[in-house]
Amino acid sequence: MNGGTDAASEQVAILIISEADLEALGGENMAMYIKSGNFNWHDKQEGLVMELSKLTANHCCFCDILPVSKGEIRPTVEHFRPKSKEKFPHLAFSWENLFLCCDQCQSYKLGKYDILLLKPDEPGYEFEQYFDINFKEGTLQPRSSQNDEQNKRAAITIDLYGLNKDNRPTARKRELKKYVGTYNDKKKICELGGIPFNLDDYPSLELEYYSYRFYIWFYNEI
Repeated sequence: MNGGTDAASEQVAILIISEADLEALGGENMAMYIKSGNFNWHDKQEGLVMELSKLTANHCCFCDILPVSKGEIRPTVEHFRPKSKEKFPHLAFSWENLFLCCDQCQSYKLGKYDILLLKPDEPGYEFEQYFDINFKEGTLQPRSSQNDEQNKRAAITIDLYGLNKDNRPTARKRELKKYVGTYNDKKKICELGGIPFNLDDYPSLELEYYSYRFYIWFYNEI
């Protein structure tokens, strides 16, 4: 168990420690260096952000906003289990504990954690198992048809990442409106031309290019 964790930690370190540092350390001293507390996380995180972005198509792992990049929406590396000395310092460089996150989600969560918090890559996790959507308000809510523990997990996740706070409900409604407008425009063009409308023919309607993909997908399903 510990051997696997050390191996994953070393993979993360290789992504974000400079070649000069690696040469100075040598492989046998890598694990000791990771655990020593001497590693400067903030100076090295850009390379890790790039690797994590590839896994999510540049979407935040928690609210799904796009793009998470330098500018108005700044990228951060979220330690799902906080790396503070009082909590989970041994997971500070564990790949399984790191997620691409927008600065807004992280500003809400900070160092908070709950054992029931939903993990984005949790085996068997499906959005619709835990959440319902109020499209009129643009908000997320626990799915009432599920059991008490699932409801609690959904509520904790919404709260800790601030998923219904500030302008987030409005932003979801705005993104859905943009998608629906594009969809209707393309469909109308097909109807006027007397040709079948095939969603797959329009890359601009691929959910990968939109924020809040779960929100739009859920709308398409109802």
